[in-house]
Amino acid sequence: MTAFFENMNWKNSLKLLTLGCFNGLVIVISVLSIGFFLFPAKLSIYAPFGTSIALLSSALVCILLALKSQFKSVVSMAQDTSIAVLLLANLAIAQKVATLFPHTSPLPTILVGITLSGLIVGISLYLLGKYQLGNLFRYIPYPVIGGFLVGTGFFILEGSWGVLTTIHFPPLDQITTLFTKTSIICWVPGIIVGIILYLLERFSRVIYYPYLFFLSVTLIFYAFLFLGHTSFTQAREMGLLFNNPPNMNMGILYQQFDLLAVHWSILLKESFYLLLLAILTPIGLLLNASAIEVITEKKVDFNDALKTAGIANTVSSSMGGGVVGYHALGLAAFNQHFGVNSRSIGIIAGIFCLGMLFFGVSLLNYLPRFPFAGVLVALGLNFVINWLYDSWFKLDIWDYSVIIIIAILIIFEGFLVGFIAGILLAAIIFAFNYSQGKIIKSILTSKIRRSNVDRNDYYKKLLSEQGDAIYIIQLQGYLFFGNTNNAVAVIIERLENTDLLDIHYLIIDFKDVPAIDSSSVLCFCKLITQADQLNISLVFTGISSRIKLLLENELQKKRKVYFFNDLDHGLEWCEDAFLNQLSPIQIYTTTFEKALAPFALNPGDTAQLLSFFEALSVPENFTLISQGELHRNMYFIESGSVEIFLIESSGIMTRLRTIQAGSVVGEMGLYLNRARTATVITKEPCQLYQMTQEQVEFLEKNYPHLMNIFNHYIACQSMLRLAYSNELISALLYGR
Repeated sequence: MTAFFENMNWKNSLKLLTLGCFNGLVIVISVLSIGFFLFPAKLSIYAPFGTSIALLSSALVCILLALKSQFKSVVSMAQDTSIAVLLLANLAIAQKVATLFPHTSPLPTILVGITLSGLIVGISLYLLGKYQLGNLFRYIPYPVIGGFLVGTGFFILEGSWGVLTTIHFPPLDQITTLFTKTSIICWVPGIIVGIILYLLERFSRVIYYPYLFFLSVTLIFYAFLFLGHTSFTQAREMGLLFNNPPNMNMGILYQQFDLLAVHWSILLKESFYLLLLAILTPIGLLLNASAIEVITEKKVDFNDALKTAGIANTVSSSMGGGVVGYHALGLAAFNQHFGVNSRSIGIIAGIFCLGMLFFGVSLLNYLPRFPFAGVLVALGLNFVINWLYDSWFKLDIWDYSVIIIIAILIIFEGFLVGFIAGILLAAIIFAFNYSQGKIIKSILTSKIRRSNVDRNDYYKKLLSEQGDAIYIIQLQGYLFFGNTNNAVAVIIERLENTDLLDIHYLIIDFKDVPAIDSSSVLCFCKLITQADQLNISLVFTGISSRIKLLLENELQKKRKVYFFNDLDHGLEWCEDAFLNQLSPIQIYTTTFEKALAPFALNPGDTAQLLSFFEALSVPENFTLISQGELHRNMYFIESGSVEIFLIESSGIMTRLRTIQAGSVVGEMGLYLNRARTATVITKEPCQLYQMTQEQVEFLEKNYPHLMNIFNHYIACQSMLRLAYSNELISALLYGR
């Protein structure tokens, strides 16, 4: 009860009560139509049962949603898609019962079917939310939903005739009978009302205009009856009012849930509609929740919305409801417009519906046909026009064709055929479009993309001149036969191109490939064979164990196929192997004095500068620099190599870079006076030259010309690294 009295003080209680009653009135008007939607044409004698079960469902779901929802001012309504599916299911059940069991009533089977559908959908919504599966429904193809709704709209328009009038639609050769005076007054007003309602819903930005119009035409009808001295009995005989329904109360409703009279075999055969309802309800709920997120400017927890709606619908169905409802977008926008954020609105609206359920069902005896039929016409037009006309401007020709094909199949072959065909068509179009997409993320060589091994200047020059011998392909996305075959064809074309430098190493990086299907393995086997014939070493990097397992049988036959955990280690191996293939004459070593020589004006300056450095010999696995420490020393590596690691809080060490002889490490800490951002450990025994902060300050004060040499050297090293990074970024941005 705390939620009910929330914000209920003298200042705003009247406002909350008014808004709650208005929300309840909108729900009631919608629900009064639902009874005739669920039981159209010959089933209209059961419309009070449909209205009662819809009122019960709406009231309970509205109250429970108000109590538990993330958004306090949200209310619930039975949604168009859910009602449309139940309409089709009820018609199919009634037809089967009339055919197979002609002397029994279809009502118990229909009512139990509605309640079971609400119960199962409610449980499924809760489980989807509980196990964080809500976003999976976003992957159902958009055109499939559109085609289903177009077909649904057609059947709603067809079924609206049974609500408009008791006159059966005549054959074409007797079509003129529809234009007699007695016929026209039955069906023309309903169609006009339906068109106007549709236009108001489509173009009006004021939520309550359609409801005001609905109430207005209903009052005008009663005014005409009064002015024309026409009694309700006469109006009913003319087909303007619904036939007298039986007296209705909750006891009578519950009596109809006679489980012995239910034709379970028919419910089982029509369970496809339950599947459709279970699929479409989460989609509709998530779409409404996304729109409410935009309106309220508050983040929506989609899984919480699913759980809340699931609980509400499960409780409602277990108490005799079953018409699925969830967050009403229009009323949420209306309440937000008035700046109201209170659970009281939904609770008051639910109580209003309960009052109508217990005291107002007898009003159905006196309701005119045409306003409610108009609502049905508006709903059908909404589905058909929105998805046939509006989608033409939103979708490409292939997706739009899927909508048309599904709608035609549903109209002529049924929903099951249309839905399955739609899924297959959408899958085929998706596969074709995806195969045309770019799965080769980048094509590079070691001229541009090198490993995180900082080599000396001579080896850098070799890789810059001859790095095309190491060919790097980075793949992305899901791989299947269509797109993999295209990519492999591009790679093989380059391998066989004799006009370019021969490739010695081919690296295929799978870092951004989540999975491949078994058919794409054939394409990679073709590539492996081609590389083997051309004596090219094939290196796979970033490949998952699952993908490797798919290729394993074929790889066992090949000698020059290698695997590395990431592209960096694969590149390092290829670079080392390629440089080792060069003539021993090309093997080059450097000293610190040689590295400094190009920056000195006088030959003796380098030896003098070198005297201020401390020569060190350190063993393998020696920590030079520790992450997080304020360590202001710099090192020149004259022999050996070191590795730079990033250490996470969990203790996991990630290699960032390897620095070989002829390079420096630690210069950033020396100049910036900041805590070290990584750890430096020797990879092998090293000969180093160390420069400390104290030595730098001494040189700056007493030997500025020597310090200029040192600064010039460090600046050039930094600029070379920056130039390489810029070149790499440019290559990655433009794919080459």
